[in-house]
Amino acid sequence: MESDIKRIPLKGAAEGEGGGKIVFGSFTCEDVRLMSADGGSGLVYQGVSRDYYDGANAAPARLIIKECYPLDIAPFIRREGDELSVVPGAPRTAQEIYDAYLQRFKDSFARHTALYQGYAREQVSVPSRAYSKNGTMYIVSDASNGMTLDRAIEFMPVEVQVRVLKRLCEVISAIHQSGFVYLDLKPSNVIAVQSVNSGETPSFTGDVRLFDFDTVTAIDEIAMADVIVGSGSWAAYEQTHFESNDLIGIRSDFYSIGAILFWMLVGRAPTPNEVIHAQAHWQIEQSDITQSAFSKLDARTLQLVKRVLSHTLAVDPQARYESDELLLHDVENLEDAVSPFNSAVLNAMEQLKGDINQNVREVVREESSKGKRRRKPIVIAVMVVLLCALFGIGSYFGCRALKPDVIVGHWDIYAMNYEEGPAQIDPDSNDATMELDIYKDGTATLGAEDAFGDVMHFEWKLDKVGLDDSSEYSASYSFVERSGLHYQFMVYHVTASNSYFGYFVLPSQMFPHPIFIKTDGQEG
Repeated sequence: MESDIKRIPLKGAAEGEGGGKIVFGSFTCEDVRLMSADGGSGLVYQGVSRDYYDGANAAPARLIIKECYPLDIAPFIRREGDELSVVPGAPRTAQEIYDAYLQRFKDSFARHTALYQGYAREQVSVPSRAYSKNGTMYIVSDASNGMTLDRAIEFMPVEVQVRVLKRLCEVISAIHQSGFVYLDLKPSNVIAVQSVNSGETPSFTGDVRLFDFDTVTAIDEIAMADVIVGSGSWAAYEQTHFESNDLIGIRSDFYSIGAILFWMLVGRAPTPNEVIHAQAHWQIEQSDITQSAFSKLDARTLQLVKRVLSHTLAVDPQARYESDELLLHDVENLEDAVSPFNSAVLNAMEQLKGDINQNVREVVREESSKGKRRRKPIVIAVMVVLLCALFGIGSYFGCRALKPDVIVGHWDIYAMNYEEGPAQIDPDSNDATMELDIYKDGTATLGAEDAFGDVMHFEWKLDKVGLDDSSEYSASYSFVERSGLHYQFMVYHVTASNSYFGYFVLPSQMFPHPIFIKTDGQEG
């Protein structure tokens, strides 16, 4: 629940004022303005320093300054000028709590340095400077290469926003691997890195840097921590309810990831009542989404959004993701779903889907009626097309069980699917035959028995499985070629003849499409 208690900012830093000034020994920070007042441990300001860097020709530094000013005891803290102090006559516990917060600010520099030197180096800012001044503590961070996410978000298309979310999952995972929990993830604590050639209208890479570490706590010290706070609706239930503090852990950070995704969708953090009412089964619909970047989600993408929200924004930590890897996997799928490239390919596949599926079924019916399998030759031109133009997309099906190794074995060309008319069972023969061999160790080769001897080498894994509208098993497999290119191999299992047919998804303008049939290794 957000508090109405007002904390008084530095002189000149409040909204509508001309900007404050604070001197930190070797450098001066000017044009200091209040940036965020929703943090539990203090206020956050932005400012500019013309002497932060050494050298007369150094560019001014854009800084973020966090001031220790705990919300818990704000009624017992007064500001005289810029000085903060506990009011005379306040309960003794107020001074004790204030001292504990000040100590955490001092310790945060050591935690920040430890993270920067470890797994999280790529996603945390260069260790900041900590200063004791005005009866309190300040942590100063350099934000010259970006903008805080709460201000940058309006300039980001949907694919960059989701990339930011993925990067946040990665940095949280790195922090957990380092033995810590973050416990205060929110947009105003994230620096979104700007593109090098960003012009008058800012553009962003999707990379992030965290800069606020006063809440970071060693996982094995959570039970002994004096002060564990979050920031209002960004914080998990167990952080804001003392009786549940013993449940604080890595899943508390997962909650904040969900809160940021919710904010990207509707422009605000979720309320506690919304989280309670959802009961870990979020049913957000397109009509609930208010932010223009997410205004045109397809059904598959919306399902992924619901899945991430349902496994993060839950009162009970046990209802959230079990691990960083599971959370990152779903957010990566969401990133793929909103990618402009994948959207274009999805549109191309939709154009192809009807014709290809119809032709595959015609092939299946003919195969079933003949009751046998044959190897068919193919012109070398198709091999060139595959080598030069194959590309795939992620396909989203249901959850029907299908063993990944059913495709293991030898596959031959069975038919060719042309742009016009039904698939041809007997393509023009040539002295070249394309063969696909899929191995149980997760590798595969696609090659031609010809003078050129061109062979493609892949690693493969099961992507998605489900049922198509012909009530036959279908599945999608991801194939990654040695060069790093990603392809998709679609498989149909015809129960009537116990046959497996497969085809690579190609751009709509690329014809013909070879249809493969599995000729041995039926049981993998």
